[in-house]
Amino acid sequence: MEMSSVRSVIDTNLTGLLETTIYGYKSMKKNGIDDGHIININSVLGHRIMMTDASLYTATKHGVTVLSETLRMELKEKKTKIRVTSISPGAVKTSMIQWYLDRNPGAPCLEPEDIADSVIYALSAPATVNISEITVVPV
Repeated sequence: MEMSSVRSVIDTNLTGLLETTIYGYKSMKKNGIDDGHIININSVLGHRIMMTDASLYTATKHGVTVLSETLRMELKEKKTKIRVTSISPGAVKTSMIQWYLDRNPGAPCLEPEDIADSVIYALSAPATVNISEITVVPV
């Protein structure tokens, strides 16, 4: 793997998540929002190692799990009501996993709409409930 590819995966999965989270939290704070919701799109690979040819992706998604959990704890310590949800899908039918589908024809996949529905589900929870993790896998 080329270093430019390594940087791209880290920038997308960790740096991008951190930058948007920091920006989102600062925006909530600036606008007096104490009951917002931060949703991180993670992966089932952020919770377990399932394949050897996705080690960097798996490592960065484990990082998303750690960042989501510690952010939730930090916001609770600050006595905010901002919720944090990590959504961890399995294989989603996108161009990103075409290599996997080529090797595993007919493998069950989620549709992008399934993940959007998971986001809506988390957002629709009562303000007194934090759905901390949603794992979505195909049937």
